[in-house]
Amino acid sequence: MQLKCPVCNYSGSLFKPAGTIKTGSGRRRLRSCPNCNSDEWSRLVSAWILEKVRLPRQARILTLSAPLALRAALVKLRGISLVDAETGDLTGGAFADQAFDLVAMGENWTYESRDISIAIRLHEVLRDKGWLVALPLNDEDVLHKLKQLNQLGFAAIADPGIQREPYAVDPRQPFLAAQKVPAQKADQKLQLATPHDENRLIWYREEGPAPEIRPAPLARDWMDATPEKFAYRCLPLNIANCQGWELLSPCGFTAIWNGGSAIDAIRIDPDESNEPPAAMSHFGSGILTFGVKGLFRTPEGIDLCATGPINRPKAGIHALTGIIETDWSEFGFTMNWLFTDKDRTVRFEKGEPFCTIYPVPRGLAESMDPVIIRGEENSELWRKHMAHRMSRLDFNNALKVPSSPAQTKGWQRSYFIGPDDQPKPEHRTKVKLKPFQDS
Repeated sequence: MQLKCPVCNYSGSLFKPAGTIKTGSGRRRLRSCPNCNSDEWSRLVSAWILEKVRLPRQARILTLSAPLALRAALVKLRGISLVDAETGDLTGGAFADQAFDLVAMGENWTYESRDISIAIRLHEVLRDKGWLVALPLNDEDVLHKLKQLNQLGFAAIADPGIQREPYAVDPRQPFLAAQKVPAQKADQKLQLATPHDENRLIWYREEGPAPEIRPAPLARDWMDATPEKFAYRCLPLNIANCQGWELLSPCGFTAIWNGGSAIDAIRIDPDESNEPPAAMSHFGSGILTFGVKGLFRTPEGIDLCATGPINRPKAGIHALTGIIETDWSEFGFTMNWLFTDKDRTVRFEKGEPFCTIYPVPRGLAESMDPVIIRGEENSELWRKHMAHRMSRLDFNNALKVPSSPAQTKGWQRSYFIGPDDQPKPEHRTKVKLKPFQDS
């Protein structure tokens, strides 16, 4: 059959050998155009652009380390403005946002270290519905980048949707292209769902399995187990219990640490073998790590404290606390627990809280002026404090006397009742947080 080169329009029955390439099934021979020496990927991309891509008039194309044959083919397109550059120009910010209709990248890139910024920057320099076409390393690389690009605001494809044989392109030649998805629709939807953003706590949740989130409840098993549930008489405990939102483990598992510092020193056994584990050993040194699966956003000047479930002690392991500047940070975070006992099995049930989050005004602690003052210098406040201390002591002594009024009353409720003159902000005896609304 007659074979055609979409780069130079050569037509002939034979294409010349041009070396070999290693694939998953071994090695295969490459073929190049006898007229322009174009490689298979350049011909595949050229044919795909001609048959499948509708570029606007006066389109702008950026090529990054692309083969000469591909650049030559793009130059021939009518009304095209072509810019040739290297990836360093891209990450160095040499190009304006939304400047190009198509980017052709002829070198392979990874998703490690600085290279993740390449994919983000590619999204920024492309116009809405603009195309990125890149040279993948192999089929495994294609699958990896398809997933990553879809998470970065692209609609990625691995099939060009054209006949390869007429262009002397092997069916095993990997292909990867992605179209920039306009962000406007998602923003409008979010705006309609939550029009008031002054105090919004937003969770941009990842697709797929993610932990459930809920306002932290008042109840604690250990408080229920106290005689007559007396622990609930402590108002500061009650307020703290409900102070944030809890992230719940999507599945149950057991974990045990052998005392070593290596990553494999922690063994994790999920209840269901076909489910991804809720936690992993990522840092080593006996640290158990939960993924939060998304990005939190707070209003300007508000941080997010991520800590263990408040007033929920757990034997053999201790929750670590972090404070994240979620008003600007584009980085997610993990919830980490530190084993305190080696060779001790720790259990997390499905639906058990593994993290509590709550907002914290940034710089509040630094803005405070700590001072020490003798109580007598504020005589009125000190007199009330000492009176309450003496009353509390007398009441506790009276509790030991059978049939005393103190025994009948049970407890004083001073903290719940509050002061005679209501403070500002007003004294509260309970906290009720709003649940997250799924838009």
